[in-house]
Amino acid sequence: MNRLRTFLCLLLLQVWTVQAETDPWSFLVIADPHIAETWAKYESGHPWFDGSYERNLEKIANLKETYGGDLALIPGDTQSGTEWFKPGFAKKYFNDESMSPSESVLKASKSSYGTMKRVFQEGGFDKILVAMGDHELGGNGWSLNNAKFDAIDAYRQGFQSAFNRDENDNFVYNIQIGNASSRPIGTPYENTSFAHQHKNVLFITVDCFQNYGYDYFDATKGVGGEGAVSVAVSVTVLSWFEKVLQEARENDSIKHIIVQAHVPILQPVRRVSSSGQFWDLGEESAFWKIMSAYDVDFYLAGEVHAISASKAESSNTVQIASRGNMFNALLQFEVTDDAITVKAFNEIIDSEEDINVRDYQQIGEFSIDKSAGDFDITKSDGVLELLTTDEPLLHYEFEEALPLSENQIIGMAERKRPIMSYQIIDGQNCTESLKNMGGLKDQYDAQVCNLNFVDGRRGLKAAEFREDSRFAILGNGPHAAGNVVSFNFFMKTREKNSEMVLVHYGRKWSDATNTKKNTQTLTLKNGNPVLYANHDASLQSRIPLQLNDGKWHHISVSMPEASCLLSEIVMLVDGEKVDTTVVQDIHVFHHTGGALSLGGYGYSAGTADIIPGTTQFIGTMDDFVLHGRPTTQGEMFTVAKSLFTFEISKLCVSNERQTNTILKGKGFKKCKKICKKKKWCRGFQHTKEGKVCELFKSRPTFGENKVGTTCAICNRD
Repeated sequence: MNRLRTFLCLLLLQVWTVQAETDPWSFLVIADPHIAETWAKYESGHPWFDGSYERNLEKIANLKETYGGDLALIPGDTQSGTEWFKPGFAKKYFNDESMSPSESVLKASKSSYGTMKRVFQEGGFDKILVAMGDHELGGNGWSLNNAKFDAIDAYRQGFQSAFNRDENDNFVYNIQIGNASSRPIGTPYENTSFAHQHKNVLFITVDCFQNYGYDYFDATKGVGGEGAVSVAVSVTVLSWFEKVLQEARENDSIKHIIVQAHVPILQPVRRVSSSGQFWDLGEESAFWKIMSAYDVDFYLAGEVHAISASKAESSNTVQIASRGNMFNALLQFEVTDDAITVKAFNEIIDSEEDINVRDYQQIGEFSIDKSAGDFDITKSDGVLELLTTDEPLLHYEFEEALPLSENQIIGMAERKRPIMSYQIIDGQNCTESLKNMGGLKDQYDAQVCNLNFVDGRRGLKAAEFREDSRFAILGNGPHAAGNVVSFNFFMKTREKNSEMVLVHYGRKWSDATNTKKNTQTLTLKNGNPVLYANHDASLQSRIPLQLNDGKWHHISVSMPEASCLLSEIVMLVDGEKVDTTVVQDIHVFHHTGGALSLGGYGYSAGTADIIPGTTQFIGTMDDFVLHGRPTTQGEMFTVAKSLFTFEISKLCVSNERQTNTILKGKGFKKCKKICKKKKWCRGFQHTKEGKVCELFKSRPTFGENKVGTTCAICNRD
């Protein structure tokens, strides 16, 4: 009888356990939708209001039907307007000149956010969890003694009243997490930061815009720079946040923890058409360390208008920054008790006739599995392949240009011009693209024109620049505040008596020269490299280097650590350290919304960041590489002095085989030495069997696989 009773108890326990498992479910993430602005300006019944409502309702309903989702997460920037606080806004749209900035903000918020919440509900999403973005606070930055800063409490009030309260003005997400309050009561963020459990996931939404009340900027630490508000959380909010996580880890019904806020923490991230706000101290911030300590599964951000996944080596927490402007992209999370799969989708428009058709294609996938008790990443591909600073972020080999119309860049298309066949760059119509072979991938393909491809220093080809040549990158960065940036490349020129732009990173829009933030411009001034942090701060060689001698030279520029002094930047030429001197030594703090270009100013042309007296680069450039880490003299010496590019188990292919020299009985090292000594040798192939050495007078290319052979291409001038 006792055995039967025990058996029945175990059976009931097993049945209860099975029943306790959560059925698979999903949710969507739509970052920076920018859809609610029209509803702030016009009332229901106005054709623009109603038209926007109908279009967005159709899109949301389509997402619900196609991709499902119990709920939707929105990591900020629900609207694109940043002028609600201005007197002209109330006069134009509310016909009321007497409104204070706060009154105008509250009225716009009620209509804008209230309508957005309603359209999501009607489209099938009864629950949307929305994080505060900078647009919900009038847009960055926040100068003191400014009407926008004065209205900051009204911005938060209008936001939370619409999104986080019901029709009876009760806070919706009020259920405690164990013994922890669902929100940081007693702080300015008590209505815009909250924790909410849905099924087996705890979602924590964080308002990451801390009001310091003074101009907060410290270039030595790489923090601030946006006025009196910066991206961080206060000590009291951190205390609440950690308490929630402690309680969550004691709750067996919570299988996963997901945190969302507007701004990415880990760098680098892909960015396009973004001001590039960053989290103060990043991976070293207390907020990130707390998330890591409690094994938060995902941190979700917006702001950057691009998609990327990152993970620090010391943490299991995965950061995913994403985009969703006008629903042009989304993330779909599929959840079980033991696993989460994230799929990234981007809209596709096949032609200009299809601009009203909304369809998507999957562009990345990321999966974790915790069934064995560990945090196992089982898949990471496409735009959700984990970024790493171990490998180059940017790498342009200058082998060939491709038609821009066939190599679309996410974020480049416009509704009026969805298929981009050209870009105007500093007065030139550019219709070609150059592939980025680095980790930031095709989001950072370059838009180019009027490049002539000639024999290269590394690989097969190099790019010959002339006055009308252009090379610009649409994506922002990778520079960001004090983060480490290092780059290197080969160049040669014979130009005298000029200061030519080799590499430039600067703002895409600005006429203000009075700024605490830096650009980065490397020029060749009468044959000598000069690195500018702004018009007045520069680093250059103490002695003339005369690199305009028509020979290949390798130039490397490396920050040794984050937020270093300009004088601490290491410049190498041909692998040797340059003895430098500095004019106006400052801590490096780059603009975050800038773009990179080679040979000229690219998308920065016409801004205040141009160094007076500089001109386009006239010469040849090859193998540009940019890292998000310091590079050492040893590795740069190896790059600079390398004469051959090798492919093991590959045949060499040449169009002029009859001119080759075949030597027998030669080992690999002997073959290499012979080719190196013969000025005419453009490469060699060594075959182990019989020790056969074949020298090529014309530069070969890598051919088919052939075990026991090594093909080498010579990179000599």
